[in-house]
Amino acid sequence: MSLLLISGSLRDGSTNTAVLRTAQAIDPDTELFAAMGALPGSFKNLLEWLVGGGEAYRKPIAWINVSGPAAPTGAADGHASLRKVVSYLSMEIVDEACVRIPVARNEIGEDGLVADPGIREQLAAALAALREGAARVETF
Repeated sequence: MSLLLISGSLRDGSTNTAVLRTAQAIDPDTELFAAMGALPGSFKNLLEWLVGGGEAYRKPIAWINVSGPAAPTGAADGHASLRKVVSYLSMEIVDEACVRIPVARNEIGEDGLVADPGIREQLAAALAALREGAARVETF
């Protein structure tokens, strides 16, 4: 099973993209796609295209929030919006894989990856939870 990782940012030095590049290094059976913003227009367009076709029906989905420690809500409003949109598509949210892993910009190395073993462990656990949740969805 291959996982699609979608970053909410195209910005050079993006913490979001760095975390997903790190996830890809941990689990090479993933593909990375970068979009712009919290729920960027291109991502919204993708979701709109999926509404009519049914391709997303019962597909497992999860998100990783890497908002730094200074973000008090941890982008909770963005999560609520995303949860609402994917529910319209009848996607299967894998709640145990939806995690907040705060990552500060200074934790990203010059190679664009996160080296901190604790963060990498949390990423690996989230990916494993998504794969486990996806396997449950596929058995229905």
